[in-house]
Amino acid sequence: MRYRLPLLLFLWLSLTVRLQAQDFRIAKFQQNLLDLTASRSAVVDKNGDACALIKFTARDQQFTFEPNMGVVKQVQQVGETWLYVPQHTKRITIRHPQLGVLHDYVIPVSIEQKMVYEAEIEITSEDYLRSLLQTAKTDTVRIMVPQEPTVIHTDRERSVFFNLGLGFNAVGLMGPTAYLGFNFRRHVVEGGVVYGIGKAKNISVFQKDNGAFWGTYDYKAMRLFVRYGYDIELSDMLITPLAGAAVNNISSTEVKRSSSGDLFSKLNTVSATVGCRLSYCIGKTIRLQLLPEYTFGVKKDGSFDVLKDVDSKIKSWSDGLSVTAGIAFHF
Repeated sequence: MRYRLPLLLFLWLSLTVRLQAQDFRIAKFQQNLLDLTASRSAVVDKNGDACALIKFTARDQQFTFEPNMGVVKQVQQVGETWLYVPQHTKRITIRHPQLGVLHDYVIPVSIEQKMVYEAEIEITSEDYLRSLLQTAKTDTVRIMVPQEPTVIHTDRERSVFFNLGLGFNAVGLMGPTAYLGFNFRRHVVEGGVVYGIGKAKNISVFQKDNGAFWGTYDYKAMRLFVRYGYDIELSDMLITPLAGAAVNNISSTEVKRSSSGDLFSKLNTVSATVGCRLSYCIGKTIRLQLLPEYTFGVKKDGSFDVLKDVDSKIKSWSDGLSVTAGIAFHF
């Protein structure tokens, strides 16, 4: 009997502390496979490994977070706190100056790099919720900034980027090439041009039926293209399957004309293109690129058929394989 009263007092104090610590709880913690924020704008830890992103939603911004492996980067958003943490983080301690402490909460899912997780903090104290409502009505919102030395505050993550590509086509087509496009998350839309530098002088063209002389001229060519792609990230590599269409303009200056007038002075062919671009990131905004591409002629005329028989380079502007090498600026 002499020990029962101290024992009951100890149990009562423990229960009181426990109840105070339960004025908030984790109502939801799950992976969001549709959110690509962590992969599009990767943050790496001190070992060079990509982090995972945990987005905590709470009605109050006075919560502070202590994952068992530390915080690599913290971003404060409206109504959310974003924590970039190392992969394989297992537990997290959450503190609040009025609502108490949740010690070593065991994360119920596996934390993997470049993945996004959503967690919701539910405040269970009705008195504190009423005080938050009253504070909001009087427009006096108090914010406590965490004092972690690793905390960094940045702007909202972007989802649209622009790309400027420069290169040279060294197989089939011969000429400098450039394109301008944009990324929306992983989707790529771009348009560009290839300038032909190969010219053929003094080409003699003959009619197949009677061998009559048609003309001798120089030619030049240019390709305008649009294409769509989808980025697949593999560490520092980026693989982008592409498909699109091209208009190939071939023009000539005739030295000698045929009796029927200016033949081949200008002609256009339309092509469908498929390719796969390989990109290697050598900096935050610079990528080395290699693009093998195959072109299928969709629309062409008899003049083009005659010209491609004379010079194989002409054929490459409507059909066949080409390879472009160069760099791209990602901004």
